[in-house]
Amino acid sequence: MKKDNKLLETAVLGLVIITGLVAIYYMYQVNTGRAFLQAPQFTVVQTTYEYCCCATQNGKLFEVYGKVLKDSDDIEKKTACQEMCEVKHSTPLHPSILVNVGKCGARTNHFA
Repeated sequence: MKKDNKLLETAVLGLVIITGLVAIYYMYQVNTGRAFLQAPQFTVVQTTYEYCCCATQNGKLFEVYGKVLKDSDDIEKKTACQEMCEVKHSTPLHPSILVNVGKCGARTNHFA
């Protein structure tokens, strides 16, 4: 009976030591960013769409959306709008140009 208790105590002590070592190793892994069972670390990049007012060669206005970063400056917005107007919505027979960043509004003819 005493021998069984000693064996049980040794087994429990061994489990406690092994669990402690695994916990210490896991905490080390968390601190270095390599832990298993840890949520992935990623950066959220928020984008938004900016209205772009474009014009065809004969003056017809149309709107497209340019995708920009949420806190982008005017230069980045203009670059995104130029990409949408002059590259993606332009053809050799029907070229288009950027009129302004934003909605076309009540303007009817860019060239008038």
